Amino acid sequence: MSGTIQVMLNGEPLEVSLGCTLAELLSQKGIHTLTGLACERNGEILAPAKAASCVLEQGDDILLVRIVGGG
Repeated sequence: MSGTIQVMLNGEPLEVSLGCTLAELLSQKGIHTLTGLACERNGEILAPAKAASCVLEQGDDILLVRIVGGG
């Protein structure tokens, strides 16, 4: 099965291949590690270890936030 689906990445629509994982999407965007990032999919926080196996679905809303320390 081939084709594309549309997802949202930080509020921007993005077309990805059917069967694309979150890790593949991030790699395409130049992000090769989730270290220092929080990742949310459809309102649920994802553990970095789950990104590789997280297959994106039509309409998924992905939010990436860089974690910074300080006070």
